[in-house]
Amino acid sequence: MTLTLPATLIKTALSQPLTTLAERVDLDLPNTRTTFPFRGQQQEALNLALSNSPIAAIAGIPGSGKTQVILAAMETVIDQQKSILVVAGKKRSLKAYANLPLPPLEIIDDIDYQDCVYRWVKQHLSNPKLTFCPSYWLPDPLFEKLIDILSRRQWLQYLQSDQQEEITALVAQELPDVHPARRQLLIYRLYKAYSLLVQREQIRQNYTHLSTHALQDITDGLIATMTIPVLCVSQQLASLGHQVFDWVVVEDAHILKPEIILDIAHRAKKLVLLGELEYEQSSFSDLFSRLWPGDRVLLTENHRLHPDLAYSIFSSFYPSVPVHYTPPTRSYDFLPKELPRLAWYDVVSDKKLTQVLWKYIQSIPNRNHSILTFSSKLANQLRLEQKQIFMNHAVESEIEIYDIDNWYGNAHPILWIVCDSTAANISSTDIRWAFTRATESIGMIGDKTRCNHKQSVLNSLFRSSLTVIRNIDL
Repeated sequence: MTLTLPATLIKTALSQPLTTLAERVDLDLPNTRTTFPFRGQQQEALNLALSNSPIAAIAGIPGSGKTQVILAAMETVIDQQKSILVVAGKKRSLKAYANLPLPPLEIIDDIDYQDCVYRWVKQHLSNPKLTFCPSYWLPDPLFEKLIDILSRRQWLQYLQSDQQEEITALVAQELPDVHPARRQLLIYRLYKAYSLLVQREQIRQNYTHLSTHALQDITDGLIATMTIPVLCVSQQLASLGHQVFDWVVVEDAHILKPEIILDIAHRAKKLVLLGELEYEQSSFSDLFSRLWPGDRVLLTENHRLHPDLAYSIFSSFYPSVPVHYTPPTRSYDFLPKELPRLAWYDVVSDKKLTQVLWKYIQSIPNRNHSILTFSSKLANQLRLEQKQIFMNHAVESEIEIYDIDNWYGNAHPILWIVCDSTAANISSTDIRWAFTRATESIGMIGDKTRCNHKQSVLNSLFRSSLTVIRNIDL
């Protein structure tokens, strides 16, 4: 396997401290054009991710903006048509990359890499997104939105027969909040774009009627010059063969072994490592400390959790990592008096867990509740119970329910974590990850004695300012 610059740097760093290389990669990526208001540390991380340094190691607590920084950098890398690989330790971490400007290719277990690319080509050419306009046209998202309301064939029928009254009525119906003068401009543009819409429809028809052999030819050419972002978990690396990517991102680097990180580095011209500096020593922590300061950035600002919530959680789960709480970038909801910021509802019996949960959710209406469990069985049970409760109008809106394996990467205001008997054996990584996904408050329901053992990461949380509500009696 080719010894790339990132692989050389990692091998050297593992044997001696404060390592860097004089050589630089030749990606020469431009500055990002994002308008997201990144702060100082995040901007430094963004610049490092787009630099010609072979490695960019970005560490930080949950909610510090690591993934947000990488998504902004990735837009620039995609725009420059560079090949991209994203590797994660757990599949759920890849969900943050589902809505990239260029739809990503996700590696599927037990399916050959070339077959995965073929499926991607077939899927996206069966319904191609043709949004190109003449170069002298200013971008107009409202015009593209209008085009998508009807099929291009229907627009062509209206325009060809010059049905102005029908077009005017349809635009007014679909865009009622748009000023009439703006709607007239859009209608004028529709007529001006008639020839363009004809070309788009012809191209769409050509794409949707490609033969199997044509799709295979496109796949073969695409693999040779791959610019589609590829997503995979570390166990799927072998399916990629020895392909080297321009820009490789590693999520969950703190849970990966050194040999896996090195294997990934062999596939990268530039390697971006994202991880946490846990108080248990990890290979990522060791590597991070050995890299030259110019190749690493530590994000210590919390941008997700309410400051009161963050104080207890970060001081318990990350006691050795300095955390500087920034002023909130958004306003937080005022919590009702009966809802503590961080509380444990002590319920000994697993049979009563869901009863207690629904009791408290129903007592606090008009709030954005979400539920997280550590088992799919319990999550399915809660979904069935919710259907019955919703039918009886005991709750006003449907509540999102997840287990730890299908939990989405976004944060939720009010999070209920239901800890049944399976939670006693959950990994410390999953516990930390779950407890840092809420913005307003967290309520935990379960047997305190069962979860609060010396080996559990929850032990430190119970010793902090956690409110314990005992002897729940229904």
